[in-house]
Amino acid sequence: MGTFFGLILIVAFFAPFCGVISVANEQLLTLSQLAKRLPRHRNDRPVHPSTCHRWRSPGVRGVRLECLRIGGIWHTSWQAFQRFCERLTALEDGTSASASPVATERVGDEGHQDRVERDLRERGA
Repeated sequence: MGTFFGLILIVAFFAPFCGVISVANEQLLTLSQLAKRLPRHRNDRPVHPSTCHRWRSPGVRGVRLECLRIGGIWHTSWQAFQRFCERLTALEDGTSASASPVATERVGDEGHQDRVERDLRERGA
């Protein structure tokens, strides 16, 4: 049982620095709950829960919504949603987002494979 509490303390300490949801400090909500709480959008229709799942994976322009899987159900937090929106806004504005845990480079963009291979060669892999 001590290992569990040690893990919680580690997560609570490092979460603010690495952009991970802190179970101890952030209130969790399911992706369906997130969808229901967001404002209605096109033609006054609500955001569908599958939209939130797409934000989780594959993400939007390389930015993914931070989520935790608990008991087979995906959870996020308002703080994680805020960070997700800030990263997307920074991408759109061309400014740098604060310590993004997710690469903002698109995997499908031209030259990505060449850059990855060059980086691997430089590292001796």
